Amino acid sequence: MLTILSLTPCKFAYMQKTLESTGDRIKRCRKEAKLTQEQLSEFAGVSSSAVAQWESGDSKSLRPENLFKVARALKKSPEWLVTGIGPEHPRWEICDAIADLPGDDPQKVLDFIQYRFDKAEGFVASDKLAHYNVMIEDFKRDLESRKKRT
Repeated sequence: MLTILSLTPCKFAYMQKTLESTGDRIKRCRKEAKLTQEQLSEFAGVSSSAVAQWESGDSKSLRPENLFKVARALKKSPEWLVTGIGPEHPRWEICDAIADLPGDDPQKVLDFIQYRFDKAEGFVASDKLAHYNVMIEDFKRDLESRKKRT
């Protein structure tokens, strides 16, 4: 008699148990930060049930604006939270340092960096340039929101 199903553990079963989803990463990082679901929901401006749905995988949509708020609260890179790929820790410190420059210098610094990235076309991979340009745009948005708060 030929048995098709095996009760012994296999590599695929092990891999499925070790892969971490976006919800798993959010939950783990929230616990590492010693935050409750309610506290994280306050940072993101959503209900605590939304956070519970993200963590359980019941919600298939995590809006970008909420993702960035969650990432900021957890001190993690938004890209890493979603994919598990790339640097886990964000580069917010760079944005903070740029924002601390006097007058309109922060905007000039960001414009210069973007100009240099534009000039790097052909020398740097296009996917990296696209990623860098998104980062610069995020920095500019963050700078604008900081200006509005002060």
